[in-house]
Amino acid sequence: PPKEWNEDLPYIEKISEYIKRNGFPTEEVSAPERSLALVGDEKWIQEKGGDKLLGRLQIWEKLKIVSVHDPLSFALNPKTIENPHHLHLIVENKTTFDGLLGELIHTPFTTLIYGQGYKITKSIEHFSSQLPLKGKQTIFYFGDIDWEGIKTWHLLDEKIETIPAAP
Repeated sequence: PPKEWNEDLPYIEKISEYIKRNGFPTEEVSAPERSLALVGDEKWIQEKGGDKLLGRLQIWEKLKIVSVHDPLSFALNPKTIENPHHLHLIVENKTTFDGLLGELIHTPFTTLIYGQGYKITKSIEHFSSQLPLKGKQTIFYFGDIDWEGIKTWHLLDEKIETIPAAP
C-alpha cells in the first residue's frame, strides 16, 4: 500500500546505500549492531519492524543477522541442585512469580522461571547454557487459561517439551 511504501522508503534507501558502499556482509553480527549499521538505529530491526521489511525485501539471510534475545529470568532452589531429576516451573506473569518465589525452597522444583508472556519462547533457548544441569529435566508451564496463555504454552512446547502445570 502507498502508506506503507512511503514509510518504508527512507529505510530502503539507507539499506541500498549500505549495500552499495559495503556489499553484503560476510560475518554474522547481532541484530542491534546490523540495525545501527544499516539505518542508524540499533532498535530498528527487533523493535520497530525492520525485520519484517528485510524479510519482504528478501535480504534477511544475506545480511547475516543473529537475533539477540533477553536472558532467561529464574530463581534457583539450592536444596534441589544435586537431584538426579530436576523439575522446573515456568509461570507466565510477574505476580505469580513473585507470589511463588518465597515458597520455592519448600517445593521439589529446581527453578521457578519467569515466562514474561511470549518472551519465554525465545529466552528458554538460554536455559541450558545459563544453568547446565545434569540429569533428567521436566518442565511445567503455568499460565493464564485464555487464548494467549494457551498459545504461549503451545509455542513453547514446540521448542521444548512442556507439561501444563496442574495442582
